[in-house]
Amino acid sequence: MVRHLSLWSVVLAALAAPLAAQAQPACEFPGVLLVLDRSISMYTGRIGDVRKWDIARDATAGILNDHEDAAHFGLMIYPGPSGSGANGVVGQVGACDYNGQNAGCAPLTPRCTTGEVVVDIAPNTTDAINGALAWPNGIAHSYTPTWQSLEAASNYRPLRQAGRRNFVILITDGYQCCGLNVAPDGSQSCTPEDQNLIPDRVGRLTDMGITTYVVGFGDQTDARTLHRAAIRAGTTRPGCDPNAANPNANQVCYYQASQADQLRAFLDAIVRQIADEVCDGQDNDCDGRADEQLARGCEGLCGEGQEICFNGAWGDCSAPNAQAEACNGRDDDCDGRTDEAITRDCATACGVGRETCQNGRFQGCNAPVPGDEACNGRDDDCDGVTDEGCDCQPGDSRACGDNRGRCRPGNQRCLPDGTWGGCEGGVQPD
Repeated sequence: MVRHLSLWSVVLAALAAPLAAQAQPACEFPGVLLVLDRSISMYTGRIGDVRKWDIARDATAGILNDHEDAAHFGLMIYPGPSGSGANGVVGQVGACDYNGQNAGCAPLTPRCTTGEVVVDIAPNTTDAINGALAWPNGIAHSYTPTWQSLEAASNYRPLRQAGRRNFVILITDGYQCCGLNVAPDGSQSCTPEDQNLIPDRVGRLTDMGITTYVVGFGDQTDARTLHRAAIRAGTTRPGCDPNAANPNANQVCYYQASQADQLRAFLDAIVRQIADEVCDGQDNDCDGRADEQLARGCEGLCGEGQEICFNGAWGDCSAPNAQAEACNGRDDDCDGRTDEAITRDCATACGVGRETCQNGRFQGCNAPVPGDEACNGRDDDCDGVTDEGCDCQPGDSRACGDNRGRCRPGNQRCLPDGTWGGCEGGVQPD
């Protein structure tokens, strides 16, 4: 018998192992492609005494060191270093001045080539990315093909990997500086419409399920275009104004970093958003649990509450629900008014009526009120007895006096107070 039990124990354990494995939620680290502007202004421009490129490189190294275990990172640099349009994308394009002026637009290799992925999205890429961020010798001019590089990102296969969340973090310090439709001889100049293609290409990524975060760096960024791009991406900065046509620094919806510490802080905040657990039924942070301890604020008609994530979906908001208005001095139905239009039946000893709620109390019953009893044939004090205490009904009359000897009867009338008046007429005794 013992041997049989042991055998069954082994069988049950073998069956339980795959079931336990199946019970674990799916885990896939998010894929993040850093799309970094390497135009010449990143090298010549400075914040304080430090080149913007060096600041961006150090900020990137910082977030990789802090968050390499929370996401898989890759790196795209633009203009692309090879001039070949690697990764099956656009390749060589024309170039012009940042503000759309005529500038002898012509193909420039590799100064204005589409961004290229120099480090593929993969685990443990910190060293490879840091190595790729060294400024190459011999580059004296390079432009800013931002929208073409975003298009390149949309064609990068690892960003379309199913089963995980995929992200682009765009970091740029200037304006769109390359036009795709430029004749090789430079006869056609670039147009400002190229700038409109940046939000368009961000939208293409969004439609593919790839989330883009937009970071501007320095004081020469195209605020209006980056603002529109962040709105299209759905990654607006808290407190921004999406309706601002020409946003100022406080209104922009992208992350605008003017200092080194701001850039590092913004990148850190973005990666934390990417790496945090989200309500999707998946184990986003790969801790063996899905959707754990996820709550978000919500607002109902009657106040604020919380929604709790369960099995990949947000539950009902715990905010107080509207109730039927009651006479209690509170706005129970949350319409901005208190105790409005609340009445009820009321009664006195004399009948029924209605009373109205005011300041949390029912008042003003309009039922008849008991009065002083009068000799009028009515129950004025509503005690069920009519004209109690009255000797007669006003207006009544009766004979009075004697009809003996010389006396003759007279007439007595009931006075208004319900008492008999004197005997009038007739002959009364002397």
